[in-house]
Amino acid sequence: LRLSVDILGAEYGYYIVRDAFCGPEGYMCGIPALLDRSVLDDDDSREIANWSDIVHEGLLWSSAGPKMRDLFQVNLLSERHIQKPIDGRLSLKQWILEQPGRGSVQEISQGRWLWTLTDAEMVAVRPVLCKAGWLFSCRDRVYRDLPHGGLPVVPEGA
Repeated sequence: LRLSVDILGAEYGYYIVRDAFCGPEGYMCGIPALLDRSVLDDDDSREIANWSDIVHEGLLWSSAGPKMRDLFQVNLLSERHIQKPIDGRLSLKQWILEQPGRGSVQEISQGRWLWTLTDAEMVAVRPVLCKAGWLFSCRDRVYRDLPHGGLPVVPEGA
């Protein structure tokens, strides 16, 4: 991601892990995988297409402030992202540093920052960002490094 900043001047990016069968290149470029026409596949296809529209129409940097597509383990953020208030009092950077469990943030080049999180940190932080309107996508996610994918376990009979 540092090279994308140095060479292309990138202001936003992310690193994802996605099964090859699910088309990681398409996810990034706006091309749905069209797997099985299930409800989940349709939701995925809509998210991919709608995010692509936002990027191509230049709405990523709207007057409401920059959005993130979702929260990923590695997020490349601009100064605009890192200085935007998250809770009405703290900038995102201050909020991350305020307490443990919100990942780590470091400047990498030209006012660009890497925000890195573990799966457990993403499960804790993502709902806060969704509620604050920071994320384009707030769909349920499965985290492979956590028991039950990080999803709540519903007891039998409940």
